[in-house]
Amino acid sequence: MGRFLLTTRGTAGDVLPFVRIGAELVATGHEAILVSHASFAAVARRAGIGFAAIDTEDTAGREYGADQLRHEVVLLARHHHLYATVLVGTPGSALPVLIAAEFLNAPAAWVALTPGRLTVTPEAALGERGGRAGAVSTVRAAMGLPPVADWASWLGAAYPMLGLWPDWFDRAGTPAPAGVQLTGFVTGDAIGFADAGLAGFPDDAGPGDRRGQCPLLVAGGAGPPPHPEFYRVALAGVAELGHPATVVAPRRELLPDRLPDGTVWQPRLSFPAVMRRAVAVLHHGGLGTAVRALLAGAPQVILAHGADRPDNAARFARLGRAQVLTEERWQPAIIAAALRPALADGVRDPVRHLIDEPESAAPARAAAALTALLPPGPLPAPVPGGGFTR
Repeated sequence: MGRFLLTTRGTAGDVLPFVRIGAELVATGHEAILVSHASFAAVARRAGIGFAAIDTEDTAGREYGADQLRHEVVLLARHHHLYATVLVGTPGSALPVLIAAEFLNAPAAWVALTPGRLTVTPEAALGERGGRAGAVSTVRAAMGLPPVADWASWLGAAYPMLGLWPDWFDRAGTPAPAGVQLTGFVTGDAIGFADAGLAGFPDDAGPGDRRGQCPLLVAGGAGPPPHPEFYRVALAGVAELGHPATVVAPRRELLPDRLPDGTVWQPRLSFPAVMRRAVAVLHHGGLGTAVRALLAGAPQVILAHGADRPDNAARFARLGRAQVLTEERWQPAIIAAALRPALADGVRDPVRHLIDEPESAAPARAAAALTALLPPGPLPAPVPGGGFTR
């Protein structure tokens, strides 16, 4: 039995894949602890994995300095066990994982959620070199570690690197560097959205004869919108169409005061189910949203901006699975024109020829790659109350 400390930051799209991998590790006889924002404690419990909070509901999102970095390193050290612990992080959680792995002499691995994040890993993790280098040096010194002599080498020290996407998606853009292990898409849907409803959507499995009643789905992610104009321009395009729509945004104040006629707001919905009913999806380019639409065969129009979203969108466009509108084309008439064909014919085009395996296959591959980092030979047994014994 091994212990895996799964460290990640961000919104549901960043955290739920880790929860799903953690659940797979638990199912195969290991212990998994999600180390993340306090708001995900209930999700971790529902998945049957442990949880350690890097913040509180009140302190989430505060400036990331030496105190926060030290807190996260100490948190990892507190949950570490000498004989059987693997530290797992993302590019965004690289700093505490790297420091803790060096201090504890423990194996570490990266998990990249999208191809675009591979290209920005070192500088993003460090906050453009100067932003967090001082905090790293302060925490390392306090733990008796020497100064970093070569930042690029240190930031790339974790091995292996897992990529949570399939080979055919990798080939649709710049391929992952040699050595990255591709697992397939891991969404965490079955765990993360168990309590979300289907408000505003008909009960049939697809548009079919009722396509006129099926709403257009507008989604901008679980956090703040990637562009300040996203919801305004997206809903202006909806107004141009005059078609019923459901817009999913975490807070009502992110949306315009007046919504188009026939448009309703929901703070969250069960995307795996909703995508089977939506006539089309207008979204921000997040990989989780795009993959759910892909699996449901729902037509997609993507208004991508920032981070890895333009790369995600470009890959789906090359695969013929989405229309992508660059920022200079974010005009109501152009958005409406891109959506109108989907509303007219209601055609569904699922991609089972691309993804012909059960949902559990990709999490299982990711869990197997992480398990391979455990030391060889008999592992220590768990003892009552936590921890291990030889």
